[in-house]
Amino acid sequence: MVTLNWAFVVFAAVVGSLVPFAKARPNILVFFPDELRFDWVNNGTDTDFLQTPNIDSIRERGLHFKRAITASPVCGPSRACFAAASHYEEVGVLTNRYNFPINRMTTYYKLLQEAGYHTMAVGKLDLNKNDTLNSFGWNHEGNLHAAEWGFSDMVNCVGVFESYFLTEPYPNGSYVEPYTDYLLKHNATDIFLNDTHARTDGGNTKIGDPRYYKDTYPNPLPDDLYNDNWVADQALRLLSEKPDGKEWFMIVNWNGPHYPMSVTESMYGRMQNRTFPQPIDYTGNFTAEMHNRTRADYAAMIENIDSHIGRILSAVNLSETLVVFASDHGEMLGDRGLWAKDVPFQPSVNVPLVIAGDVVNASLQGTSTNAGVSLIDLARTFLDIGDVEDVPAQMLRRIRSALSWKDLHTRSVSFDRLLARGSCGLMDATSMSLVTAMTNLCFLTSKRTHTSVRICCSRLIQPSLFITRVLFNGCWVRVQS
Repeated sequence: MVTLNWAFVVFAAVVGSLVPFAKARPNILVFFPDELRFDWVNNGTDTDFLQTPNIDSIRERGLHFKRAITASPVCGPSRACFAAASHYEEVGVLTNRYNFPINRMTTYYKLLQEAGYHTMAVGKLDLNKNDTLNSFGWNHEGNLHAAEWGFSDMVNCVGVFESYFLTEPYPNGSYVEPYTDYLLKHNATDIFLNDTHARTDGGNTKIGDPRYYKDTYPNPLPDDLYNDNWVADQALRLLSEKPDGKEWFMIVNWNGPHYPMSVTESMYGRMQNRTFPQPIDYTGNFTAEMHNRTRADYAAMIENIDSHIGRILSAVNLSETLVVFASDHGEMLGDRGLWAKDVPFQPSVNVPLVIAGDVVNASLQGTSTNAGVSLIDLARTFLDIGDVEDVPAQMLRRIRSALSWKDLHTRSVSFDRLLARGSCGLMDATSMSLVTAMTNLCFLTSKRTHTSVRICCSRLIQPSLFITRVLFNGCWVRVQS
C-alpha cells in the first residue's frame, strides 16, 4: 500500500483588511447565478461584447478576486460545500444525486440565523439535489427545508434543467415546486415543460453533451413567466416582507446562465447582429455561426440577470449592506471541444467573485487581486463580519483577517483505496497566475510554496494528458507539458 504524505496551506494569503460598517453588523446580499464563466464578467479580459452595468457597478465598489475557484465544478456538490464552508470530501455530496447531510453538518445560513440575522433564500439552492427525482422532497411554497437549512424565509425551486423530473401535479392540480406551480396559475406549465423536455431530450443526455447547446431558438414564455425573472420577483418580495430593524442575509440563486440555452423572445432579439468570441481549440461539429448563437443565448441570460441585480440593489440600503457576486462553477462553452463543467479546466473551475460595500477598505475598492481563494472561504467571512463566535471546526478560514487562519497540516492518504474514484483534485491557488483564459489549462501545483486549494471533478478528459496523484476521493491534477 502506497501512502501519500503532503503538507499544504489550507488557505490563500490575505489580500487586504476589511473595515467595520457604520452599523454594528452589515446586511449580506449574495448574488449567485448558476454556471457563470469567470471571464464573461469583466475579469480583466475583453468583455466588451457584454453589457452588464450593474455587475460592473459592484466591481467598482468592491475587491475582485480574479482567481477564485469552486470547491467542485458541479452544482450540487459546489453549493453543499459553500453552505457548509467545507471541502468536498468532508461534506460528502459527491454528485448531483446527494442531498446536503443536515444530520451531521450545519450551514453557515443556520449560524447567521442563530446569531440574529433574518436569513432569506430564493431560487435554485440545490441542497436537496437528489430530491429532483422525488416529489416528496418539495412543496409548492418552496420552504420545505427552510428550518433545517437555516432560513427564516425561503422560496426554493428546482432548476430548469431538472424540471422534467417533476412533471406530475398533485391530485388537487398544484405542482410540487413553486415555479411550475406559479406557471400553472398562468396556464403555462405545459408550455414550459414541453419546451424544456424538447431542449434536454427528456434528461437522456449527460453533463457536457453538446445537444444541450444546439437548440437556441426562443422559448414560448412571456418575460413575466421566465424563471430568472420570477426568481428576482421573489427576492424583491421577501425583501419587502422582512422585519424592520434587524440585520438580514439573502442569497439569490438564478438558474441562468445554466443550460439549456433557453431565452425569451425579447432576450433573443437583443442579441441579434452581435458577435461573440469563438471557443478555444474547439473540436466538434458546431459551426462558427452555431457557436455565436449559443454564446448569444448565454450572454442574453447574463444580461437579463444583470438587469435584475439592478432592481434588487435599488431596493436595499447599500451603505449598510455587504454585496457579493459569485457563481457556483463555470462553463466550458465549447473550449477544447468540451461543454458544461465537471472537468479540471479553468473555464469550469474558475468563478467570478467580487466582495463589495463600505466594509471593503476604500483603497481596495475597484481593484482586483490574483490571490487564490475558494468559494467556501466566503462563509467564514460572513460569519466573522456577522460576529458569529461559536463556529464549528468544519467552517474554514475567513478572508477578513489573517489572524484567524490555520497553520500548515499534513494528511496521509492511501493510493490504492481511492485510485479508481477519480473525482477530486488538488488545485494550486498560488500558481493560478500561470493559467489564463487563452491557455485554458489546468491549474498547476506549486512545489515552491505547497499552497493549495482543493477542487473536485468527476469527469477527467483524456487522462493520458495528466499526471495524477490520488487525494481523498480522486486525483491531484497537474498539466503535463
